[in-house]
Amino acid sequence: MTPLIRLSFLIVLSLASWGCGTFSVLRPADNLRAGQVELSGGAAFNSLPEAVFVGQANVGITDWLELGGQYEIYSAVGWTRFGLLNTDNHGIAVALTVGGGAAQIWDSLNTDEWSDFEGAVFGGVTLGRHFGVIEPYVGYRIFYFPGLETTIQTIKGGLRFTGWETVFLGVEGGATVHHALLTLGEGALVVGLKLGGG
Repeated sequence: MTPLIRLSFLIVLSLASWGCGTFSVLRPADNLRAGQVELSGGAAFNSLPEAVFVGQANVGITDWLELGGQYEIYSAVGWTRFGLLNTDNHGIAVALTVGGGAAQIWDSLNTDEWSDFEGAVFGGVTLGRHFGVIEPYVGYRIFYFPGLETTIQTIKGGLRFTGWETVFLGVEGGATVHHALLTLGEGALVVGLKLGGG
């Protein structure tokens, strides 16, 4: 295990039971190729300040279709992602994401307390491109919680560094807007592996 992976593992363990969930994107705009698998984990944090473990898994079904999932202490979501454009063929990458899951959120509209785990559906778009070993991206997602009749919108910008054979390092920052009443700055730092495929 490399020192970078060991350090990330220790940070993740120390944050695994502290804080509330964020709505991290963590994926650049270029979809995985068919057969590729990507696993990542690290720390997500917000301006309250709080920090939580975040883990994500993605698999390339075709070169334009990807399935993924993400777990944070107070949320779990899964999605299908459609790669509309990719850097190699179009000079820019664009991906659309649709998914669902559940999260526990601060319900300032109804009770001014933590909600139970509430079901949510979401959609989003990610734009970016890769420049050799650096992949910048910006992502937008909107989550709708029908049980609470509320939305959460998130916009994040990130950089991924892929200068190692299968290991990558990702950083991300941005904000979430909770039903137009609460805006939180958020960020994440993850380390991951990309395996298989072309």
